[in-house]
Amino acid sequence: MNIVSFLVVVFLLVAMFYINTKWVNARTKKFIDELRRSLSLHKEHEVLLKLEKAGLNEELSQKIIESKGNVLAKKMIEAVTATVGSSPALKYLKPITNSIPIATQPFQRDSFFKNGPVKLYLWDSFKDLILKAIPDLVPAFQGNLRSTQLSKNMYDSEILTELGHPKPFSLLEFTAILSHLLMKQPEGEEGKLLVNGYATIFYVELEDGRVVGVDVHWADDAREWYLRAYGLVGVFWDGGIRVFSRS
Repeated sequence: MNIVSFLVVVFLLVAMFYINTKWVNARTKKFIDELRRSLSLHKEHEVLLKLEKAGLNEELSQKIIESKGNVLAKKMIEAVTATVGSSPALKYLKPITNSIPIATQPFQRDSFFKNGPVKLYLWDSFKDLILKAIPDLVPAFQGNLRSTQLSKNMYDSEILTELGHPKPFSLLEFTAILSHLLMKQPEGEEGKLLVNGYATIFYVELEDGRVVGVDVHWADDAREWYLRAYGLVGVFWDGGIRVFSRS
């Protein structure tokens, strides 16, 4: 074999290796992409069956596929999110309970905060920001709560960001929820509110639109519940506290 023939053979071998490598890489990439799918094939099949039962047909499917910029598919996701909500992935907040049903009856403000069965210590900030704005009659509330717990020290801004900036409780909602939970733990019993020295936090929207945090804390030595309201700037919470938000 002369030098020219040898170089031709080497060139062909290199070309074949390159082509095969590209093909393998493409196959490997496709396989990896399949592994990275956000939905399993079984889950996709279940979703498709639900859509077909709801009226998805060949014509509508083709329109979704051909939709420029995937607009129609995005609108479907937006509609679902608007209906059931979207729960962001939690990184530093540990889920405790995703749905705590709360149902209350109307009650008089003073029957709970002044002459109630639960011993309370109200900080001045709570009196000024919360108590003064509560009407004489607190209406009934019905809804679901979500509780999470900090796994590291965090600012309120970080907590709210990780929760997806949930809508804060209104003043009346918070008052009804607070009384309901405290009535179940009047003497510091175990329950939804922490009684281990750590605080339980609620985010409340005031009548002027400001959002404040409310720290609910069981003081074991005094055998009473401390209630404190605070601004959301600069407060750094220890890991271990609990946060309530809308479910």
